[in-house]
Amino acid sequence: MDHPFFFITHGFGLGIGMILSLYIFYELKPGQKKNLILALSISSIGSLLLQILSVDHKTYFPEETWYLKISKLIFFFLQASITYFYWLLSKSIFDANFRMRPFHYSILFFKLTITIFIVILVRNNLLGSDLDPDGKKILISFYPILFNLILLILGFFNSIEASCKNLNHKSLSTNLILIGFFFFLQFVFRVLFLETDYKIIEYSIFAFSDGIIGIVCFYFLERNISILNQVYKSNGDHENSFKNIHEFYLVFIREKIYLREGLTIGELASKLNTKEYILRRYLRDNLNFQNFNEMVNLFRISEACEIIKNSSWKSNNDMKLSEYLGFSSGSAFNRYFKMFTGLNLRDYKTTNPEMSLDPRIQKLRKNAEEFFSRSMEGSL
Repeated sequence: MDHPFFFITHGFGLGIGMILSLYIFYELKPGQKKNLILALSISSIGSLLLQILSVDHKTYFPEETWYLKISKLIFFFLQASITYFYWLLSKSIFDANFRMRPFHYSILFFKLTITIFIVILVRNNLLGSDLDPDGKKILISFYPILFNLILLILGFFNSIEASCKNLNHKSLSTNLILIGFFFFLQFVFRVLFLETDYKIIEYSIFAFSDGIIGIVCFYFLERNISILNQVYKSNGDHENSFKNIHEFYLVFIREKIYLREGLTIGELASKLNTKEYILRRYLRDNLNFQNFNEMVNLFRISEACEIIKNSSWKSNNDMKLSEYLGFSSGSAFNRYFKMFTGLNLRDYKTTNPEMSLDPRIQKLRKNAEEFFSRSMEGSL
């Protein structure tokens, strides 16, 4: 029977590594998450293929339990991707405008294809035919080890360079270097222990030490996460938002696109020729709406109040009013109406109160009117 020590140490190290990775992904902006997940998936699957092709190397042993097989496979994915992930992170975390470009994917392509090509040559005795099995393993491992070491070094330099350019980034940069050290130990771990038998005592101690370092990394990253948010907030994405503000006034205020049923932030962002996350952040940071749905429904209810006040809609069908405003159902209309006015629709019609516009709507409409006035004056 296996000693619990092996399961505890490996489970601890793997768990901390996964929590740290997920936390970093959570704090990245949407565009970075999508690109990094894609890159890491390709790297992990490619490295798994390399593992299968390698000489006399089993990914897991047949007699192991299913949960141990899955744990080791996840652990392998993390280790196989770790240096590429760190290099990309060091380039993107200080730059809110970072985008994955063909160059980044080409690095990943060469990392995988050349290594797999070497494996095929070795397996067919076209390279290192006079070496014993251990020598062939070293030959196969040499290129990925060198490649990963270069990526780690570049990641360190990117972090140091960021702290030199902006002193406000120094604490975050220091934390990223600490995370790099954590990844470096993972890398050394892969090099020293080619036979990844979880029952080796040194293997277990190393996995436990990884977990401790991971906790320290998580602690410092959590303390500096506000700096990371400032990095994104202070970069140029807001400039892109302001370039489209005239389109926003035209589409949202004058054309009243909020009356369209099922309108999504993605559709509005596409119509404004901007990114969804840029628009979402603009609505939150500049217009002070909690989210897109709050803004749309608030404008719809404001429209409803003006219609009731300035027309004979009091006697008309409420369902028609709900459909006109873009609500999917009468119950949704009534729910939001009471949420924003404090009265249900029937009581509102009876009392006919003077509902004051929400300050955020007042400000938006005023800014839009001023903008259109300036535009008219400029065209004369």
